[in-house]
Amino acid sequence: MFMTRVQVKDRPVSAAEIYDDWSNSYEAGILNMGWSAPQSLFENVSEHLPDKPEIYEVGIGSGFLAEKFKQSHDAEIYGADISSKMLDLLHEKGIAKRNNIHHLNLETQSIPAEKHSMDAVISCGVLEYFEDIDHVLDEMIRITKPGGVIGLSFETSPEIDHKKTLARSNADALSEDGQKLSGTFFYYHHPLGHLLQTLEQAGFEVCHQDYKSSVKKAEETPIIYGEIIAKAPEIPI
Repeated sequence: MFMTRVQVKDRPVSAAEIYDDWSNSYEAGILNMGWSAPQSLFENVSEHLPDKPEIYEVGIGSGFLAEKFKQSHDAEIYGADISSKMLDLLHEKGIAKRNNIHHLNLETQSIPAEKHSMDAVISCGVLEYFEDIDHVLDEMIRITKPGGVIGLSFETSPEIDHKKTLARSNADALSEDGQKLSGTFFYYHHPLGHLLQTLEQAGFEVCHQDYKSSVKKAEETPIIYGEIIAKAPEIPI
């Protein structure tokens, strides 16, 4: 839920506006889509968690994924998002302390957490909205505890095997009532190899990597997303 480019009625619209408008129907919408990425990431990250872990989610939104960790692991939840209305929904759930949650754009801003402070750092369906992911990856690495885990799930394509970010566009964006607005919506497919290389250079051990597909119920074309689970070194390098 971060920086992207949408052109609606000759006016650029930010991702914050899109997700603010979508907030009231967001969770019902993703359930209707049949989006399987959050559950898959939850299951694979859970294998590596200690009791009562501290978890930071990049693009926490309404807390759809974070709530799973709160309920099953009694996790202390931290996170940031660019949409203030999505964060309002998160606060209504009461799954995180208010001072653990921040309204930020993590494509350019730093994560307000201490170095080596989190048992897990996760992100699901967010990195495709970043044109440049290097800063946020470095931040995620910085705050992960020795022996902690990073879990990533993001839309991409297996055909991308180079480090250059690929831009993609859709013809429509979503309005508050779920209807489509005419416009051009740009987001980015980042090659799995680039993320793997960044994590491995930081000393992380990749425990799991895979491509998965999730078919929207209203469409025939599946969404392809990459999933990475990587464990931080016990002794930081």
